[in-house]
Parts: sequence; structure tokens; C-alpha cells
Amino acid sequence: MEQLEIRNLSLQIGEVPVLRDFSCKIDMGESLTIIGESGSGKTLLAKLLVGHIPQGMTVRGNIFFKGVDLGKLTVKQWQKLRGRDIAYLVQNPMSMFNPFQKIEAHILETILSHEKCSKRVALSKALEWMKRLNLDDAISLLKKYPFELSGGMLQRIMLATILSLDPQVIILDEPTSAVDCHNCSTISAILQELQNNGKTLI
Repeated sequence: MEQLEIRNLSLQIGEVPVLRDFSCKIDMGESLTIIGESGSGKTLLAKLLVGHIPQGMTVRGNIFFKGVDLGKLTVKQWQKLRGRDIAYLVQNPMSMFNPFQKIEAHILETILSHEKCSKRVALSKALEWMKRLNLDDAISLLKKYPFELSGGMLQRIMLATILSLDPQVIILDEPTSAVDCHNCSTISAILQELQNNGKTLI
């Protein structure tokens, strides 16, 4: 079944074209790898797929999720879709954390904004994924502030939070850029498992 279709997509910032007439279709259980030089528009495309249009960017073309034109969604509809159906792991995890909030608060805020469940259930889901991502001392990490943790740990905590929501499409912007070889292998194995279970990966 077709999950995501990008049709004749062009991106331009000011007078500078970033992407020209890009089209593709991605089915359930498929993965798409986007490669390019730094500044070629990979991150801009990833942000656009979750409804974030940077100021000054002109967008032409269409993006469809299960036949729905994402460009026509309201802010409220995007809030419901983003994270729950289409999730995005950013390249720089520190940018997504409030330095004055503990990790537990970040996790709860994200999960409870999309799911009607208790705090205990939300944390249980996140802790399970954290342990699978080799964050063995997961419970103590909940009491830490972001600045007390490495970029690699924050990256895995963010991924664990995303996976707790069981999204159908997962967009990953260099998901192993801040982790060592051992954890890189773990993440790769988990992503392969997700794909085998029908998740769409970009």
C-alpha cells in the first residue's frame, strides 16, 4: 500500500532553487535514502514532510500521505498527524530539548500530547525503547537535564520517544551521527526490524 507520494516538488529560498521537480512514491515497509552534499536541501525536505516550512521558502508541488494532500492540512490537523503518523528525528537533538526541563518531562510532554494514556504507561513505553537502544540506566536518565547528557544519548532518547508513538512513517536526519559504532549497529538493526514490520523509513 502506498504510504507517501511526493509529486513534482520544487523548493526555493529567495531566488535560490534548492530542489527541482522531485517525485517519488514510497510504499509500506519501504525505505528511501536521500543523499547529497551539505546544503543540498536534505534537511529542508525532511522538515517539509512534517509540515515545517522555513520562513522565506517557496514550495511548489504536492506531498500525499495515504492519498491526503498534506499541503491542505490545517494547523490542528498537522498537530494530530505529526508525531503520531509521521515522525521526524532531527539531526541536532539538543535543539529539541528545553535545557530547563528534565528528560522525563520532555518524554511525557511528547507522548501525552498524542496519546490518551497515563504517565506511567507513557514512561513504560519510552523506557522499553530506551533499554533497547542501549540506554541501560534509563530510569536514572529520566531525572537528568539535557546538558548533562551527550549528543548520542539525547539522540537515542529522542528516537525512543518517537518509537513509543508507533508512527507509520519515520523520517531520520542522520540518526547515527552522534553515536559510536556499537550503538550505530543497534539503531540499524532496530530500523531494519521496523521496516520488516511495515514501517516506512526515510
